Amino acid sequence: MADIKIKKNLPEPDPRIKKIRRRRKAIVISGVSAILLIIVFSLVYGLLFRIKNFSIKYKEAVPYTEKEIAGALSSFEGKNLFRVSSEKISRELERKMPYIDSVKVARKLPWTLVLTVDKSDEVFAVELNKGIYAITNGRLKVLEINTEVPKGAILVQGRTTSDYEVGSELRFSAKVGDDSIQKALIEIADTTVSDEITDITMVDIGNINGIYAIYDNRIIIHLGDTLNMSSKISLSKKAIDEENKISPKGYGELNVTVSKKAVFAPKDYKDIDLLIQYNEKMEGLTEEAEENAQTDEDSSKNEEESLVSEENQ
Repeated sequence: MADIKIKKNLPEPDPRIKKIRRRRKAIVISGVSAILLIIVFSLVYGLLFRIKNFSIKYKEAVPYTEKEIAGALSSFEGKNLFRVSSEKISRELERKMPYIDSVKVARKLPWTLVLTVDKSDEVFAVELNKGIYAITNGRLKVLEINTEVPKGAILVQGRTTSDYEVGSELRFSAKVGDDSIQKALIEIADTTVSDEITDITMVDIGNINGIYAIYDNRIIIHLGDTLNMSSKISLSKKAIDEENKISPKGYGELNVTVSKKAVFAPKDYKDIDLLIQYNEKMEGLTEEAEENAQTDEDSSKNEEESLVSEENQ
């Protein structure tokens, strides 16, 4: 007897259930894929992106070679390219290499840090002792200790300090017990840049209530106390510009100690004691620097002659 097959009419699955199952399957696959991607990325991220090279670019030339700058960052070698702090790198370089003013950090795959460095300008030469100066930028960060005042730097005299370290901010112990002198000098630096003033050659801070500056080695600017120094410097520039239209090489004294008021008194050079004292001092320092340079040259020459003599023997 032939087998009789009975076809059962089973109900069709609910389309909504099919859709839910497909969605669940897709979610599971996506989750597994995401986990695998994370694992792979973590391995690649951890193993590949390790710092091996430093590429140095200069916004303005600094007195350090690429090799020296890279060497100062040797502690960062081998660290993950994306986990090192740009701020930490900047601080490290600015501390070890004071003439670096700012650092812009970029990353180049797979293992290169690209650094764009800018130079700290020599703004002040703060007299520490006779013939010894702390050369600082406009924020009073000490760039170096030198026996000469760099060309274009403003000599700061009248108050000494032992609170300084190359790479750190120089500080004065003001008699009034605050940091008003630092603030005043920083304001002077900022204003000379913003107002394009290039002829202030000296600032005397010996008397905190009687600060004065010398402009172009011919005009004494009486600034008074440390308050509103930016406004006083800007006002001085405007007053001197007007006076220069009348007498571009004239001597005199300018008083800006009264708020928003500038009073200029033309004088003969021989009648400006502060100016005479300053120029005599600078002439003495120039002569001393020339003597020291000649001594160094003679010493080097003698050493060379001694070496030549020894070789001949």
